[in-house]
Amino acid sequence: YTHSNMSEEYYINLSNRRVNLMARIVQDAGKCIVDVRGFGECHPTASNATSDGRALNRCVKIHRIR
Repeated sequence: YTHSNMSEEYYINLSNRRVNLMARIVQDAGKCIVDVRGFGECHPTASNATSDGRALNRCVKIHRIR
Protein backbone atom coordinates (compact mmCIF):
# COMPACT_ATOMS: atom_id res chain seq x y z
CA TYR A 1 0.00 0.00 0.00
CA THR A 2 0.98 3.64 -0.36
CA HIS A 3 -0.44 7.01 0.57
CA SER A 4 -1.91 9.35 -2.06
CA ASN A 5 0.13 12.53 -2.59
CA MET A 6 1.40 11.70 -6.10
CA SER A 7 -0.21 10.20 -9.22
CA GLU A 8 -2.00 6.86 -9.13
CA GLU A 9 0.44 5.43 -11.70
CA TYR A 10 3.41 6.40 -9.51
CA TYR A 11 1.91 4.67 -6.49
CA ILE A 12 0.94 1.50 -8.36
CA ASN A 13 4.55 1.19 -9.54
CA LEU A 14 5.87 1.91 -6.02
CA SER A 15 3.46 -0.58 -4.47
CA ASN A 16 4.47 -3.28 -6.95
CA ARG A 17 8.18 -2.67 -6.31
CA ARG A 18 7.62 -2.96 -2.54
CA VAL A 19 5.57 -6.13 -2.69
CA ASN A 20 7.94 -7.82 -5.13
CA LEU A 21 10.93 -6.97 -2.93
CA MET A 22 9.18 -8.52 0.07
CA ALA A 23 8.26 -11.59 -2.00
CA ARG A 24 11.92 -12.08 -2.97
CA ILE A 25 12.96 -11.83 0.70
CA VAL A 26 10.34 -14.42 1.70
CA GLN A 27 11.37 -16.73 -1.15
CA ASP A 28 15.04 -16.38 -0.16
CA ALA A 29 13.99 -17.55 3.31
CA GLY A 30 12.71 -20.76 1.68
CA LYS A 31 8.98 -19.98 1.73
CA CYS A 32 6.54 -20.44 -1.13
CA ILE A 33 4.77 -17.38 -2.54
CA VAL A 34 1.24 -18.05 -3.81
CA ASP A 35 0.18 -14.54 -4.86
CA VAL A 36 1.63 -11.02 -4.95
CA ARG A 37 -0.51 -7.89 -5.35
CA GLY A 38 0.31 -4.19 -5.29
CA PHE A 39 -2.67 -2.04 -4.32
CA GLY A 40 -1.16 1.44 -4.56
CA GLU A 41 -3.38 3.95 -2.80
CA CYS A 42 -6.50 1.70 -2.80
CA HIS A 43 -7.80 0.40 0.54
CA PRO A 44 -5.77 2.69 2.85
CA THR A 45 -5.12 1.51 6.41
CA ALA A 46 -5.45 5.05 7.79
CA SER A 47 -6.48 8.53 6.65
CA ASN A 48 -4.23 10.21 4.09
CA ALA A 49 -5.18 13.61 5.55
CA THR A 50 -2.33 13.57 8.11
CA SER A 51 1.37 12.70 7.96
CA ASP A 52 0.83 10.02 10.63
CA GLY A 53 -1.93 8.43 8.56
CA ARG A 54 0.18 8.54 5.39
CA ALA A 55 3.04 6.87 7.27
CA LEU A 56 0.70 4.05 8.30
CA ASN A 57 -0.35 3.63 4.68
CA ARG A 58 3.22 2.95 3.54
CA CYS A 59 3.11 -0.75 4.33
CA VAL A 60 3.25 -4.30 3.04
CA LYS A 61 0.83 -6.89 4.38
CA ILE A 62 1.64 -10.58 4.29
CA HIS A 63 -0.97 -13.31 4.73
CA ARG A 64 0.30 -16.70 5.79
CA ILE A 65 -1.50 -19.81 4.55
CA ARG A 66 -0.95 -23.04 6.48
